[in-house]
Amino acid sequence: MDAQLHLSNIEAERVVLGGLIMGGHSTSSVTQLLVPDDFYREGHSILYQTIMDMLAENILIELPAVVSKLISSQQIDKVGGTNYVANLINQFRSDARSRSSLTESCGWEGS
Repeated sequence: MDAQLHLSNIEAERVVLGGLIMGGHSTSSVTQLLVPDDFYREGHSILYQTIMDMLAENILIELPAVVSKLISSQQIDKVGGTNYVANLINQFRSDARSRSSLTESCGWEGS
């Protein structure tokens, strides 16, 4: 497997981001595999960079904090708005096949 996992499927990007925002996962394996440029959709790249920045600042990754950070950096519209970000969690929960594949490849436990 390459050092970086290149995502070319928008749904897979949504599942990854939803999983990160939902929390309860070890983000280290994901952040070691992916960089913002790996995301096809610009809004997903911005959101992933925001999550990476929050991790670097030791800010807990949870929906209200992520949305707050996006609003304060004037990036919320670029990622699709508050509802879009919130719906990423629903995508993660409902897309069992993608979630299973991603949790296995990223080494997430208990998903």
